[in-house]
Amino acid sequence: VELHFEVFHDYLEMHPFFRHYAKKNPAGMRNICHLAVSRMNASEGDVIFSTGEVSEDQMMYFCVSGCLCYSIGGKENKFLEEEDWLNEAVLWTEWQQIGALKAVEDCVMICIHVKPFLKVVDKYKTKHFYPAAYARRFISELNMQERDCISEIFDDFIDIDTVAEEVFKPKKEEGARKTFRRMSSNLSKFLNQGKFGGDSKAKGDVPRTTV
Repeated sequence: VELHFEVFHDYLEMHPFFRHYAKKNPAGMRNICHLAVSRMNASEGDVIFSTGEVSEDQMMYFCVSGCLCYSIGGKENKFLEEEDWLNEAVLWTEWQQIGALKAVEDCVMICIHVKPFLKVVDKYKTKHFYPAAYARRFISELNMQERDCISEIFDDFIDIDTVAEEVFKPKKEEGARKTFRRMSSNLSKFLNQGKFGGDSKAKGDVPRTTV
């Protein structure tokens, strides 16, 4: 676990979500690196994904070295190099590729595999289930965009830094309000029924909503 964490976490933490998540849930981050991340080598001309594709093993990609070309119909090609990432939406929602990605030269990428990623974040839930909160916010931002503006390079049109900061900001004040409302509710039940009522909490999963 520690070896994979040391190899992969610096690349993942270039992305604001994973940078914050590593601080809030270090055990979860270590197991993402151990169970959901792999290294991919691509040769010049290799196609990574194509328009319209829905792979059985969908991945988010981080470019470690080399150059990748991302193309989408009617738009200028974009070139991705070291420290660039793309295809984040596959982590948070059902996604069909709307563009194509090809290696311009020999490349090394770090890839997050969707299925094991979802299993890890579900297993390592914390009180504030940050992946679910981030997914809801990400999908909300995505759904506000005009379709012609959308590509798989999401930080081109979504302020990912702001989204992550707002999701991970301290929730003490919100927690205090909830505690006060719960105490008030229990007090009302006590006065009306002579005893305290119990609360039940539903467990939520990362939403997988089709855009």
